[in-house]
Amino acid sequence: MKWNLKNETIGPLAGSVEPFNGSLEAGVLSTSTMSMRLDHPDPVVELPDSRPERCAWISAIASRIDSFLDLTADWDGYDAAAPRADIVGSASAFIFQIANDVNPVEPTAFPTRNGGVLVVWKSGSHRLELEFSSPETATFVYIGMGGIGSVQGSIPTGQIGEHEPGPFGEILSQHFAS
Repeated sequence: MKWNLKNETIGPLAGSVEPFNGSLEAGVLSTSTMSMRLDHPDPVVELPDSRPERCAWISAIASRIDSFLDLTADWDGYDAAAPRADIVGSASAFIFQIANDVNPVEPTAFPTRNGGVLVVWKSGSHRLELEFSSPETATFVYIGMGGIGSVQGSIPTGQIGEHEPGPFGEILSQHFAS
C-alpha cells in the first residue's frame, strides 16, 4: 500500500518522529514499519506487504488529511485559518503510527478553524476526538455515551512509535481496536 505526501510536509514529518531507529541510504528513509523515497519529486511512503490486512483505511485517511493543505484562509466562509503544513504533517505521521501500533477502526478527519486537524473515532457508544493544533502536541477527548464518562488529556506527538501507554493509548486499544 502506498500513499503520497506533499513535499512541504517532509520537514515536519522528519522532525516529529523520535527516536529514529532506521536508516537513510541512497535517498530512501527506512524503519521497521515503513520506507520513504526522499529523492522522488512526490515522496512515497511504502507500507510493508506483510501487513495488508492492517488498517486498509490508512491510504484514504492520509489522502484526506493531505488534502487539507489545498485549503486557503477563509475556507469555511467564516474566516477560518488555512491548515498549517507542520500540523498536517504531524497529524499524518501520528495517525500512520497509530494504524501500525493499534490497528484501530477507521476514523474520520476534518480541518479545524484554527489551522489544525481533528481526527474522530466512533465505535458503538464510544467516541474519541484527537485534535492537532500544534505540531508538538495533540489534545484528546473521550466520551463514553450512556453514563460511561469522559476523559480529556494531551499527548506529545513526538512520542509516536513509543506505544503511548497513557490514557489515550489505553482508550484507543480498549474501545477502538479492530
